Order: sequence, then C-alpha cells, then structure tokens
Amino acid sequence: IGGYGSGEPPYIDEGGIIRLTLEEQRPQWFRDLRTQPEVHSVVDMQTQLTIPLFAHNQLMGAICVEASDPARFDYDVVNFMQLISVYIGIALNNAQLLRSIEQSRALYQTLVQNLPKTIVMLIDRDLRFVLAEGSGLEDIGYSKDTLEGKTLWEALPSQSADHLAPLYRLAFEGEHVQFEYQSLATARTYDMQVVPLQNEQGQIE
Repeated sequence: IGGYGSGEPPYIDEGGIIRLTLEEQRPQWFRDLRTQPEVHSVVDMQTQLTIPLFAHNQLMGAICVEASDPARFDYDVVNFMQLISVYIGIALNNAQLLRSIEQSRALYQTLVQNLPKTIVMLIDRDLRFVLAEGSGLEDIGYSKDTLEGKTLWEALPSQSADHLAPLYRLAFEGEHVQFEYQSLATARTYDMQVVPLQNEQGQIE
C-alpha cells in the first residue's frame, strides 16, 4: 500500500491520486489530507483511500473513498475495501463481457435475418429451442416467439418432433448431420444441417 502521513508529501500530477493508483497499480492511502496540499479532494474530506480494480489480472479502473474524519480508515477498512474491490472488478469485467455478447448477438441477428430463405436455430440437450432466427421462419409458418423456450414437441407437430429428435441428438454425440426434411406445414422439402457446438474445453453443450 502506498501510505502517506504527515510530513510525507507525495508527488501528485494533474491526474491526482487516481492516476497515481492506476500507474502504480496498488492502493493509495492518504491518512490526513490536511497535510497534503498537493492532493485535490472534495471539500471537507480529510482522508482518502483509492484502490485499483482488477479482473483476471487486467486493470479495470479504481475505486476512491473519502471521509471527513482522518481516523475513519484503519487497516481493517483498507483490507475490507481491497476484498470488495475484487468483486467490483469482476462485476465490471462481466458487464463488459455482457455488452460484447449483446453486440455480437445483434450483429449475428442482422446477418442471419438478411440471409434469404435461411433459418438458424440453437437447441439445448433437452431439445429446447434456445434461439431461432432467420428470414425463412415466416416461410414455414413460425416465428421466434413460437419456437424459443419450447421443446420440439411443444413447438412442432408430434410427428415432426419424433422424426427430428434422434437427428438432433446425434449432434450431442459429436456428429455433423445433414439431411432433407419435408415440412408437414408447407409440404416443402428443406436442406438441414445439425452441427455440434463446442465450448473452449471442447465439450458439446
């Protein structure tokens, strides 16, 4: 911890204590700001603690807490804030990941929706539609709302569900399945491919 008390003025540039925290990547604790004219603080604040935020060893930012009582912070408070900062860093990282996923999904939806006569569906191990997209949905009389969240048997005629189920299950065994399927609703024949999706560990989810 970068600790500063009376008679130990630190070098603080235009970025202030937060910049110092980010550059040194360690907590900075100014016990008594009245003896630190170089540090700019909120009016009437007399002690300041700034802690860097990390997620997976990546610097995410910093959290700064101040108090009007110089005795307000002690090492127990510092240790507690360091513990809290771990969870805040993880939360910030998760928020960034979620935003990235949402942006990727929006791009994916735009691409799929503009592919003519195409349907892309994601199905889980319970044979439930997790996702259904594509301009071809309307052609077969379905929509996202009529498929997503439903199992094959809840969304399709039982005869169609019974026919498709074993083919979808092959994908969860690692097989890439390609076949022709005649819709009972439209009497049209469709080219279908069922592909297993693997996570980073190579496991099929």
